Amino acid sequence: MKLIIVVCLIASVVLPSANMKAQSGWTWQNPLPQPNWLFGVSCVDAKTATAVGDYGTIIRTTDGGRSWLVQWSGTTTSLNKVSFSDANAGTVLGGNTILRTTDGGSIWTRQTIETAASLNGVTFSNTTTGYVVGDSGRIFRTTDGGITWTKQLSGTTHPLNGVSFTSADRGVVVGDFGTILATTNGGITWTAQWSGTNENLFGICFTDADTGTVVGDVATILHTTNGGTTWTKQHATAGTLQGVSFKDRNRGIVVGSEGPFYDPGLGVILRTTDGGLNWSRLSIPGSYSTLYSASFGNAYMGIVVGTDGAILQTTDGGNNWASQNRTVTSVDLCG
Repeated sequence: MKLIIVVCLIASVVLPSANMKAQSGWTWQNPLPQPNWLFGVSCVDAKTATAVGDYGTIIRTTDGGRSWLVQWSGTTTSLNKVSFSDANAGTVLGGNTILRTTDGGSIWTRQTIETAASLNGVTFSNTTTGYVVGDSGRIFRTTDGGITWTKQLSGTTHPLNGVSFTSADRGVVVGDFGTILATTNGGITWTAQWSGTNENLFGICFTDADTGTVVGDVATILHTTNGGTTWTKQHATAGTLQGVSFKDRNRGIVVGSEGPFYDPGLGVILRTTDGGLNWSRLSIPGSYSTLYSASFGNAYMGIVVGTDGAILQTTDGGNNWASQNRTVTSVDLCG
């Protein structure tokens, strides 16, 4: 007769590295692929994606989400953003920690950045040129893949939460109190844009130099077709919007929660096919409280992540969503 031992973990879960699992003989079993909250996801194609979250969690799929591998981050810091410029080169951040890989996450290396401020957003326009934004108006730029980071003058002390670049030089940053900043010269100078709102802004996505969407508190969705010279508020029904991803100028999704941050309610996915003139709430599996991030690998495959390790995937451009989480049992094993 086989003996099965179940260990009850009460408190937060810190996933071990692959080496630690091999040495200890223990492997995480339920729920799969892992239980920690996920705050960021980056898809590079229809098969390859990386997601990050609480307690240094980094997971990766190379088969379109059918299976996920837990990677060793070397930190227990909560990781909230991830950006991959191709299947191998990626950057992850959380707190004032930046991690970099050039081999698809087999090895993650901590990079040095001179700030105590929390870092909230990252993007790379190519394998070497990237930008990081954070609290107290912090903006940093690298042109050598993160070996060195140079501080830029943003002109604000407001927390900055999201960043999107359509080239090495042209980009937009968003933050608290309706802050929107734009640059056309790689951040040598940043110009404040009029957002028309005082709400905190969290997510940003530009599909080209002119067309972009920003989301935030109190069902805020802002859209521009002229590079941010003017922003138009679009109608949404959800309460707090955290992330946004567009496949082209017209087709995109927004994720978040139906209520405010202190009482989020259920997680939501909103979809548009006409550039945001109309947004519809989609039916999704599960009852997750907040969805934080979305990314499309191509016109059809997209992934959304959120609380309790939620991973939702679409293979039809966002019409339908399926859970990629698996639960072995929901029985209280400590009872």
